[in-house]
Amino acid sequence: MRLLHELWHESGTTIVLVTHDLRHLPPGPLACRAPTRGPRRPPGHAEETLTAEALSETFGQPVKVYRHRGRWTATAEVRDESSLS
Repeated sequence: MRLLHELWHESGTTIVLVTHDLRHLPPGPLACRAPTRGPRRPPGHAEETLTAEALSETFGQPVKVYRHRGRWTATAEVRDESSLS
């Protein structure tokens, strides 16, 4: 990831990264498209597209999205274990 960030920073080259793990997203300005199960959502700024609502819809369960010091992460909300039986 560091090499990709350096390449982007030094050359301004557009980099396309496909990941299912938000922790792999580089810090800095991002344009992205959140995956969906329904109709495609338009691409946009990460802050507008990587929302708890969009990712919860995609994964079919409640998801919380966090951003700390420019880094992204998402976690599934813990379900009541009694509903798993």
